[in-house]
Amino acid sequence: MGLAAVTGIYTMKDLPVEQTGYCMTWGQQHYRTFDGKIFRFQGDCSYVLAEDTDHFFTVHLHNEKNCKGKGCKRSLSVYVGDLLIQLKSDPKDGSPGAFVDDKRLPLPSAMSGVLIQRVADFVVVRDPESELYVKWDGLESIFIRVGENQEKRTQGLCGTYDENHQNDFTKKDGKVVSHVVEFAESWAVGDCGNTKINSYCSKATEHDRCTLAKALQGCKYIMETKCKMVVNPAPYFEACKEDVCFSDDDDLVCNSMSAYFRECARFGVIVDWRRKDRCAINCPDNLCYDVCGSSCPKTCYDTSYNCENNHCIEGCHCPEGTYLHNGTCVARQDCPCQYAKQEYSPGSKLRLDCNRCVCARGRWVCTKNVCDSVCKAVGSHFTTFDGKHFDFEGRCSYVLARTEGMQDIAFEVKLINTCTGFECDRSLEVTVNGETVHVSHAGKVEIKGKEAILPYHNYFYAMEKVTTNFYKVTINSGLTVLFDGKDRIYIRAKPTLCSRMRGMCGNFNAQTTDDFWTPNGDLAANANDFGDEW
Repeated sequence: MGLAAVTGIYTMKDLPVEQTGYCMTWGQQHYRTFDGKIFRFQGDCSYVLAEDTDHFFTVHLHNEKNCKGKGCKRSLSVYVGDLLIQLKSDPKDGSPGAFVDDKRLPLPSAMSGVLIQRVADFVVVRDPESELYVKWDGLESIFIRVGENQEKRTQGLCGTYDENHQNDFTKKDGKVVSHVVEFAESWAVGDCGNTKINSYCSKATEHDRCTLAKALQGCKYIMETKCKMVVNPAPYFEACKEDVCFSDDDDLVCNSMSAYFRECARFGVIVDWRRKDRCAINCPDNLCYDVCGSSCPKTCYDTSYNCENNHCIEGCHCPEGTYLHNGTCVARQDCPCQYAKQEYSPGSKLRLDCNRCVCARGRWVCTKNVCDSVCKAVGSHFTTFDGKHFDFEGRCSYVLARTEGMQDIAFEVKLINTCTGFECDRSLEVTVNGETVHVSHAGKVEIKGKEAILPYHNYFYAMEKVTTNFYKVTINSGLTVLFDGKDRIYIRAKPTLCSRMRGMCGNFNAQTTDDFWTPNGDLAANANDFGDEW
C-alpha cells in the first residue's frame, strides 16, 4: 500500500455489485465512495458529500477547522426539497441532535415526509421519496445510502454511483481527474483552506518509528478477523495507521475499526471486536451495549421507520422489553401518549367528540361511540357527512339530504338557487312527511305555503330562529338543519341515520369512496357530474 501514502487512494479494484450504493466517511480524512473507492485527504472546510443531479437532495459535510487529530467534530447540512436539516452538536450541552431553523427537533420527528430519528448512537435522516438515508454518529462518522433509482445520478465526494470506481473522481465541472486534491477541492463549499494528502506515517526519526510501531500494533486486529474473507481489510488498516500516526494516539484506532466492522455487519459478518482495553463503550442511563442491535428500535410511539435492510446497528440500545423515549428506556406502562403534538402522561384523559379516551401503555384507549356528523354547504364549498370535500357551482335546486328506504319520518333537505344574470340567491326547503318549510334568502319563513310565526313545532319537527342570523329545523328522527339566510347551510345527523340517507351530503356510512352516489344508483366520476345528478 506504499502508493497510498503518495496518492491518498487506498483501493485499485472494483467492489462486488452488492457492496456498492453505500458511502461513508470517518475520522477527518477517510472517505469511501458509493462504488467502493477508499481515499484520504485532509481538508478543513465544507464539501458537497453527496447530491443527486436534479439537486432534490444535497448533503454538505462540515469538517472542523484546525483539527489536530483527536476530539475533532463534524456536522452536516441535509437539504431535501425545500427542507434543511442540520445535524450538529447542541451549543447548549454539546449533545448531537437534528435542527431545523436552529430549533432542536424532538426525536423521532417527521417533516415534509422526511423522517428523523435516533437509533442507538446515531441520528438518522431518511427520505422515502428519494430513498436517501443519512446516518451520523454525533462525532466524525457519516454513512449515506441511496436506492438503485439514483444510479448514475449522484455526484460529490461520494462519487458517481454506477458500480465503476474509475469515474468516482468526477469534478463539479464534469471532468474526471486522478488526483484526490483536485477532485476534493472542486466540491468545496465557500472559501477553503489547504487540502493535503500527505502520509503521517514515517520512519524518518526514532519518534516516527515508535509511532509507526504503535500504529501497526494497534491496527493489526483489523487484518485478523473472519470478516477479511468478505470485506477487504487492507484499506481500513491503512486508514487506521494514518489516524494513529497523525495524532500519536493509539485510541484513534477506533474510527477505522468501527468503519470496517460496521461494513462487515452490513454483509452479515458480526465481529464482537470491542474490549475493555480496545474502544470500549460506556452506555448512559439504562441503555446496554449491543454489537448487533436493532436498526428499528421500539419506541413509545412506535413511529414506523424503514429498517436498514434488516441489518443491525452497533451501539447503546434499550434492553429487551423496554421502549426508547427521549433518550432513555421505559417500561410499556410508563410510556406517554401524544395528541395534537402534545405529550400526555399515562392515565391522562381526553374527550374526543362524543368519545372519552385514556392514555394507557403509550396508546389512547377510547370508547367507540358513533358520533354525530355534520354536512356543510358554504358557498360553492361542500363537505359530506363522511368528510369528503368538493367544490360545485350550481344555479339550480339540489337535494342535500333525504331519507332512503322506509322510515317513520321521511324528510328531504333542498338547496334552492334563484339566479338573475350572474347573481344567485340561495334559499332552503325542508320537507318532513309531506309538510314543507321554506326559508327565503331574505329570511321569510313559509310553512305549507303560508308565512309562519316562529317558533313552530308539530309531532315530527320544530322550526325556530336561534340567533340573529340562523334559522333551525329540528327533525325528530335525528336531523338538525341550520341556515343563515344567505349562503351557509349546516346539517347535523345523529348515528341513528347512518347509511339511511342520500344526496349531496353523501351516505353517512364512514366511507368517502361512495359519497358521489347518484339517484340512479351509480358513482359519479367528478363533483360536477355528481351535483348535476342531484
